[in-house]
Amino acid sequence: MFQRKGSAALLLILFLALSLVPSVGMMIFGGSRAGANEILAPRPRLRERDGTLNTEFLTDCSDYLSDRFFLRQEAITLRNRLSTDLFATSPSPKVALGREDWLFYAETLEAAPRSDAELWRAGENLKLLQEYAQSRGSRFLFVLCPNKASLCPDALRSGSPTGDGQRFEQLLDTLEVAHCSLYEVLQGREELFYHTDSHWNGKGAAAAADAILAELDMEGGFARGPFTEGAGHAGDLSEMLYPAAPAVETDYSYPFRFTYTSKYKAPNDPLITAEGSGKQTLYCYRDSFGNDLHPYLAESFAASTFSRKTAFDLTGETGDVLLIELVERNISYLSRYEHTYPAPERSIELSTVEGEPLAAKRSEAGALVRISGELAGYDPAPLYLRIGGQLYECAPTESGFTLCLPELSGEAALIYQLDGVRYAAPLTIN
Repeated sequence: MFQRKGSAALLLILFLALSLVPSVGMMIFGGSRAGANEILAPRPRLRERDGTLNTEFLTDCSDYLSDRFFLRQEAITLRNRLSTDLFATSPSPKVALGREDWLFYAETLEAAPRSDAELWRAGENLKLLQEYAQSRGSRFLFVLCPNKASLCPDALRSGSPTGDGQRFEQLLDTLEVAHCSLYEVLQGREELFYHTDSHWNGKGAAAAADAILAELDMEGGFARGPFTEGAGHAGDLSEMLYPAAPAVETDYSYPFRFTYTSKYKAPNDPLITAEGSGKQTLYCYRDSFGNDLHPYLAESFAASTFSRKTAFDLTGETGDVLLIELVERNISYLSRYEHTYPAPERSIELSTVEGEPLAAKRSEAGALVRISGELAGYDPAPLYLRIGGQLYECAPTESGFTLCLPELSGEAALIYQLDGVRYAAPLTIN
């Protein structure tokens, strides 16, 4: 009897000791770090910024501690490893398992294809951006980086690509927007992509750079190398699944000779400037695919600027070449964010019927005045603002419309099309 009681007590002590490890470890060693693309709960506040009592304080404390307890990432890694290895199931809603060791963004396999109206809004924004860039003497080029799932279908275990990228590029052809298609260059070439990352590797970025430079009538040849194998790359998708022990893959580096002119820290710096050996200047808006891509472009231009802003401001420098690079899964960014440039003036006659009054808001956009409003369910057809006897084309957004003007004067009306009928709605701007 005494031996059984002693064993039970020992097990109880062991259980209590293990239960205290997360909290005691946090006090001694500090909180657990954030995993890949993870945003931890902020430190709880007893009072709100306006001085009132925070009624969610205890909930905020629970969220804060749950995100930071000791060995949290190790516990997540162990749980996820058991799930993927034993049951071939990904516990993360963001990561889909492919064959063998391949991983994919789940949203690129499970999302419904974008509507024609959504693709049109994105394409129309590019068309307007191109028009203004060209009016300033810049050559415009849009580069759509296909989702990895769109290019490596043989590595998929389940699901299928949305096909948004090919549809969007067909639309850009119709809208006469200059773009560089990477599908033929990268399709089925699995060696150009990381298995456990959502991006291409150094060789894939080199192949993409060659295609972009060829589209700009410039010399490339980076894909021929020579390349040096890197010490290892931890994939972003692997870090989501196994934050304490992500898989490491071989990467490839090229012997670049350009120099950074900004205080360069990492490839995902919000703003990077560089000097290379080319003759032209480049201004590039880019996303995370630009991490591996930008060195090849920096090598090829006399001066280059790479910005990670998702709202494009064309009132500043646009370079000899203005390039916008965006991954397929984020096509909607083109109409989600309000871009800054003077709206183009149009000299066309429009037959309209009077519509219901609408409201819009006014805000400052540098030296320009921005007008933004909501408008639901309109046809995928150009939007116009008639004000002070002038007609300007608006940029379509996910929720309505936006445009920038040097100044405002006179009565305003928004012209839009709905079910084939063009309406002119009196617009109140506040």
